[in-house]
Amino acid sequence: MNKHLLNICGYSKALITPNNPDKFAVAERFKYGLTDDELQKGITAYRDFLHSLFDFIASNTAQIDVARGKKYNPYGTKGDRGTSSVKEHFPVFFDIAMILLSLGFHGRIETAPETRLSIAGEDMSVVICPITEKYQSLIKMSNERRVELFGLLTELGLRFSGADFSEEVDFTKVKTFYVTSVQNEYFAVGLKLIADAATNIKDHYKMENLLFPVILRGDFQSLSSEKPKKYVYDIRDFARAQPPEIRDWILTLNEFLLNKNCKMIQGMGGGPPFTYAKRNTTVTDGTVCVIETDAVGCFVSPGVNHLSNPNSIINMLPNNMVEMIKSGEETERFDAEQCCRKSGNMGFARFSFIYNGKEYEGCRHAESRCQYAGKKCRFTGFRFNLAEPVVRELVMKWIEMEVNYGQMD
Repeated sequence: MNKHLLNICGYSKALITPNNPDKFAVAERFKYGLTDDELQKGITAYRDFLHSLFDFIASNTAQIDVARGKKYNPYGTKGDRGTSSVKEHFPVFFDIAMILLSLGFHGRIETAPETRLSIAGEDMSVVICPITEKYQSLIKMSNERRVELFGLLTELGLRFSGADFSEEVDFTKVKTFYVTSVQNEYFAVGLKLIADAATNIKDHYKMENLLFPVILRGDFQSLSSEKPKKYVYDIRDFARAQPPEIRDWILTLNEFLLNKNCKMIQGMGGGPPFTYAKRNTTVTDGTVCVIETDAVGCFVSPGVNHLSNPNSIINMLPNNMVEMIKSGEETERFDAEQCCRKSGNMGFARFSFIYNGKEYEGCRHAESRCQYAGKKCRFTGFRFNLAEPVVRELVMKWIEMEVNYGQMD
């Protein structure tokens, strides 16, 4: 059993969208002549399928992505907090999501003689997202991988009538095939709708960014609009997947910061990291905190503006937290010309603080926005694990001091 894959499955299940708003309505373009009740049954059937999918992977961790999974680091690497690491070492999630997207995108809903998706084999070679599919697509998967994953889907109750994918998955040899589910006849409807939901979103740069937040969460919210809109969802979706004490901490902080008129800047694809910044400021200068959540916990990088204040949080922190903030013991100021990022808007951005009479220097971009930090650059950045109550208390105090810094008394 691979405990890391097991943890990712548990975390992914917790992130599945539980339900739609009471007044949620699917735009006419995505109804396909179905009633609201039939559409809702399709949405529910798809989310039920996701629960079964993660349960199946969790119960078969000894057979799925075994060799690659042995190299998985749950804490990620510098510049990657685990997302790319999951994709590299447990590609089952992204591969399955790509298959589901492809089937739903190319499928046409039929209600007779049964509710199903009808798919022309030749359509499966049509590119959905040129950027994503340069390196990741159903077509680029090896035949062995396709057979493995279509076998997994068959285990979950999907049926591919008109094609035999048990030994070879070659769509050029199939004229038309049909997708149904023995578990729920409305699954085909949900599969089509989730593909519509993913492709009815703008400003995502590439479809890969929507595989996890939309396809693997069953998030149908974009279907309420005829026109594509930017993908947005609440940090409470991620808080729900954390232990109760951390969930409550996140919700309390979120309410506090929004009441303080801070803005939230979401990560690529609408998900973490979530950055809170003061309004009318840049992310570099106005960040109050950055929150990252994943299968191993919740981590926070508080802002650094108030650290220049003699009465900053520094004097309240235990030594181990202060050591995380230091970037070496150098006494000379860093020469900005040595910054590895000499183009764009993410170059060296200094902050400093005094501890025990000595000045220390850091870079605002080192933690989550610079791939060179800690490798080619002395600055490492810092973030705190919220697992311990004392850390949550100190970080909350820190953020309160940061958001109030510069305000008139």
